[in-house]
Amino acid sequence: MPTMTTSTARRRSSAGLAAAAAAALATLLFTGCGPSRWEAAFEPAAGYGDAGLAGPLAVTSSDETRPVAVREIPWERMAAVLEEESAALSGSDSHPEDWSVQRQLEHRAMLLRGLQVSGDPSAIAIVGRSRFRTLGAVHPLGRDRPAIEEQARRVGATDAVVATTFLGRVDTVEDRPITVYGFTEHTGPRGVRPAELRTGTIWVPVRTEADQIGVVAFFLRRLEGPGG
Repeated sequence: MPTMTTSTARRRSSAGLAAAAAAALATLLFTGCGPSRWEAAFEPAAGYGDAGLAGPLAVTSSDETRPVAVREIPWERMAAVLEEESAALSGSDSHPEDWSVQRQLEHRAMLLRGLQVSGDPSAIAIVGRSRFRTLGAVHPLGRDRPAIEEQARRVGATDAVVATTFLGRVDTVEDRPITVYGFTEHTGPRGVRPAELRTGTIWVPVRTEADQIGVVAFFLRRLEGPGG
């Protein structure tokens, strides 16, 4: 157990508590108030194929409470979708914006089929997608679901299809709290009272390894028809 002199303990205890408060504030500022990783990495759909047929999507107040269907698919399917889309775009002799309506529908149908989304392609708009890498596990149907639903509502989507993949272990540095101990003596008119055990917290950077995860999420909107 580390020990310190009275004055040193007091200074380090105060510094440690201040560091802990600063760390907590930083966590609040950078995770609680800033954009989520789903929002920060969001890419709106192109003006063809994905969303061109649907036109601009207006986000209304009803979207704020609309239920969002979140599904997770195997990474192999997501990778195949992205590869097939890339091949379709690069293999076309005409720019996608010049595709016929029928060609655009075929492209969208291909994407939806790969995402295991059922329904009429002309009635389902692909609003956009989020692609990013992150450290630590991602649970689309668990703890990450509220953030996915929030992002879906933000962009007017009714469905989200997510896939994740393990990219390997990487070195990283994270701050970890360490508790330090010391004794403080109190003096007064009646002399010195027994020393009081005081504790404080300091944050120490620690090198460690973490899982790197690749994430792709498609955000869709099922268009409402007459009576929908």
